[in-house]
Amino acid sequence: MLSKKTARSEVKVDKKNKPAKGFIREWVETIVFSVGGVMLLRTFLFGFFIVPTESMESEVLAGEYIVGTNLVYGARLPMSVGIPFTQIHFKNPRLGYYRLPGFGQIERGDVAIFNVPTEDLSGTNPAAALASRQMAPDFKTPYLKRLVGMPGDEIKVENKVLSINGKAYPLKPQMQRHVIAYEKSGTAHPIAHASQEKIDELKSKVAIDKVVPAFAGERGFAPSTLIKGAWDSRIFPRTKPWNADYYGSIKIPKKGETVTLTDENWQMYQYIICDYEQHSAANLGNNKFEIDGKITNQYTFAMNYYFMMGDNRDASLDSRFWGFVPEDHIVGKAVYILFSWDKINWRPRWSKFFRSVSEEL
Repeated sequence: MLSKKTARSEVKVDKKNKPAKGFIREWVETIVFSVGGVMLLRTFLFGFFIVPTESMESEVLAGEYIVGTNLVYGARLPMSVGIPFTQIHFKNPRLGYYRLPGFGQIERGDVAIFNVPTEDLSGTNPAAALASRQMAPDFKTPYLKRLVGMPGDEIKVENKVLSINGKAYPLKPQMQRHVIAYEKSGTAHPIAHASQEKIDELKSKVAIDKVVPAFAGERGFAPSTLIKGAWDSRIFPRTKPWNADYYGSIKIPKKGETVTLTDENWQMYQYIICDYEQHSAANLGNNKFEIDGKITNQYTFAMNYYFMMGDNRDASLDSRFWGFVPEDHIVGKAVYILFSWDKINWRPRWSKFFRSVSEEL
């Protein structure tokens, strides 16, 4: 009987004659697949964030490694083309803003990871501020702050106390502040970054008469800006007589809401219209404006906006300084502390390893 041959049996691959991959090609493929895998992980699942400043102490400390998830708010797809893990990107083409469905939603009290709207945090370099506001959001510096204001909320800070829609939110025990400890002799001791535990310890000492919040003339820096009605040129918007301790009230823009533009509020909304929502707009004077070639004094917001503040509010550059955070700048939610190192005592803080980040405002 004749054996039946198939096309497959006749085709034999000679592996010995198969050209081997070159050294450079293997390295290129390894790098491409590795970078691609990390980018997919960071975009759709989790990201790792190193806390750069003291602004969220003592909830999270400078230098700690934070794990954030993109799954709660929904993964934000890339918005620009550039070199991964660098600030190098192309101004054009600028990709649109798209976010996949999440398993939750953005909520007040979350410790959010976001791209800071402007790199000029002090507000002293208008040209740099403009350039950074117009950058693609995903190439701006990532920040971590507590989300205190939702779209449509009204924010106010009076005598250091935050109020949201008329409800006061005093500082929680884990939050820090600047204080002055007065001895019975009258000697004053300015103390920065004091937790409630530290304040209670000071009050228990026999020599201490009282411990009070540090106000104007007592912090040792910018004393004229920390009293009610004093104007701090770093504060957003620059035209209001506000400062970090006495701020607002200010209403946070909400998607679909229409506002009437005036010469007075133009600076507050100009950034949104021109830089974040990318319209061509100009103030013509006498409460008249040109937006995309049309004369109007009305504008409808295309995105939601949020207000961020650091828990260590006396040492935090936040929305009081650089304004609202657009929805497309939100990256994810901080969920737990992966690693914490005490630089002073040169040892790990074991009690903070894998500890969840508090959502308490």
